[in-house]
Amino acid sequence: MVTTNDLTGLPVFNVKDMGAAGDGVTDDTQVFQDILNFADNEQGVKMYIPNGVYRMTKELIIFSNTIIQTEQNTRIVRDHPGYLLINGYKNNQTTYPPSEFTEYNGYGNIKIQGGVWDGNGVNQTGKAAIFRFGHSHDLKIEEATFLNVSRSHHIEFNSSRDVHVTNCKLLGYVGTDTLNEAIQLDLSKLGATLLGKDDSTPCKNVWISGCYFGDSGTAGTTHIPRAIGSHSATIGVYHENINIDNNVIENAGSFAIRAYSWKNVSITNNKLVNCKAGINWRTNMIGDPLNSHTEDAQGNQTGRSQIAENAFISGNVIAGGMDAGRAIEIYGESTGKAKGINVSGNILTLDRSKSISDAILLNYTEDSSVIGNRIYGAKKTGIACRNAWSVTVDANVIDTVGDQGIGVSGSSAYVTIANNNVKRTGKNGIYATAVDTCTITGNTIGGVNGDKNDEIYSHLRLTTNVKRVSITGNNCRNLGTDYKASIALNISSGSNIVRAGNNFAGLDTKGVAGLNDGSDLL
Repeated sequence: MVTTNDLTGLPVFNVKDMGAAGDGVTDDTQVFQDILNFADNEQGVKMYIPNGVYRMTKELIIFSNTIIQTEQNTRIVRDHPGYLLINGYKNNQTTYPPSEFTEYNGYGNIKIQGGVWDGNGVNQTGKAAIFRFGHSHDLKIEEATFLNVSRSHHIEFNSSRDVHVTNCKLLGYVGTDTLNEAIQLDLSKLGATLLGKDDSTPCKNVWISGCYFGDSGTAGTTHIPRAIGSHSATIGVYHENINIDNNVIENAGSFAIRAYSWKNVSITNNKLVNCKAGINWRTNMIGDPLNSHTEDAQGNQTGRSQIAENAFISGNVIAGGMDAGRAIEIYGESTGKAKGINVSGNILTLDRSKSISDAILLNYTEDSSVIGNRIYGAKKTGIACRNAWSVTVDANVIDTVGDQGIGVSGSSAYVTIANNNVKRTGKNGIYATAVDTCTITGNTIGGVNGDKNDEIYSHLRLTTNVKRVSITGNNCRNLGTDYKASIALNISSGSNIVRAGNNFAGLDTKGVAGLNDGSDLL
């Protein structure tokens, strides 16, 4: 039965009226595909799926101008080794001519509302995403559940633009790897594209909001490896304008969010619970196993990374876990820096018994800031800046970390460390080595040297020929009997160091000639 009294103006097909059984036993594939084929003439179609369990034994091909709407308890089950749904004909199949999509001209303007889309990975172990879109555009997926994928992605968006995933659940994984994302953003990479042309088209204009990523509880499944991200890249190509907000991610086996070769990104107000690592911003990797991430779109090996810039990582709550990586990691390369990254207002409450590394790391990062974050419980440094250029670390609260409160090292320069509250550190409060041009001002450091080595650790420690450093207005004190040091400021090697207006009352200073001639309270 076909009705046309829908507000969309599209013809509406109810799958049960068209012969689908929905009993979980009958093969309902052909009924679904016959309805979807109605849109192949670009007229469009709306497919309505009532409550029931619908068994699919072949991949469903979806065309442009299609709406799929389901009732609350609708379940569509993959009972074959391929994708459950894909927007075109694959390059390696022979039943139909492969889809000749380029850029964003593949089947698009698709909306899917509701339903449980079951990858059935325990019983069907063929590696395949549940949904797979390539060279697509104008995609909306709302209030749907994606369940138990086998060794792949719950949803893969390859070379697609104007994508919205809203209020969905992505649950359960079958496999042992740690790379696959529940939602993957990929490009049509040269020599590795399944649908359409390998023209290096990236994803852009993506919104992932209000979703839940976690376990399914199905016997034989495990935690999702990652929630959102990418794991391939090409020089000269970026996924762009990516917005990830108000999602909840639990028990991810690696980084919950991995922004790899992305630019113009907002990652805000997400909650990460007991994930093995948190948020990773990454420029193209040098020396990946196949060196494919440093090839350009024509397949030429550049041997270089590339700048990935402009991100706002803010308001995220990250708790527990972190036994495989950092809570927030901004990781560039010497040949391709992370640039223009703002890390602000995040709350990191880490499990010290599991945490293995720094809470926040900036590596080969430029023109960036770490402002107003609350950090508790890191195994190593609270905020670590390595090879950082023109970076501001301001107004953070750092409590109970195993190494430095704030550490700056490598070829770092033009670094400002201001107005931070640091307490209960295993080693130094603020540590800088081999830094040129650094301002350390207005920080309150209450309790350091939990490792109890007065000869090495202090509230402020500068080593290895630091240059042009200003140390002003800092307030240092000991805290109890477990976190105390005799030296407030220890400079083992440096030049052009200015200090004034610090409060080191009851503490000593140590270091280069003339250090004790400053106008500090001692």
